Amino acid sequence: MSMARPLRDTSCPDNEQSKLRQIVDDVGSSLRTFLDTLRRLCASRAALISMVILLFWLLMSIIGPLVTPYNPTRQNIVDRFKGPSLQHLCGTDRFGRDVFSRIVMGSRTVFLLSASSTLASLVIGTFVGLASGYAGGA
Repeated sequence: MSMARPLRDTSCPDNEQSKLRQIVDDVGSSLRTFLDTLRRLCASRAALISMVILLFWLLMSIIGPLVTPYNPTRQNIVDRFKGPSLQHLCGTDRFGRDVFSRIVMGSRTVFLLSASSTLASLVIGTFVGLASGYAGGA
């Protein structure tokens, strides 16, 4: 009976394996936190309705040109101040422009503006935080 020593994996040093384990644990922890937050959001009726509305308008802003029946800037004085109908889902304004088309196309601008302002504040905040942390003090 021979006393065989277990083979050691030399392709990845121990400190590399521990770093890899730490990364996997961090990703798993982040995923658990995300899923827990999503579960709590879905438990709240108001949050769920808000999420559905937000996702609807995000989808409408992405596929906007495909679902708008009219050009949002085209004026038709004959169709001024028409109420909601099958032709104009939200009616028309004082220049005869389709209100539904204007809302859908305007949602693209809203999402673009909100995303860019969030990104700008993230970048500025990161640099201010890094500078204050490097300099020390308040």
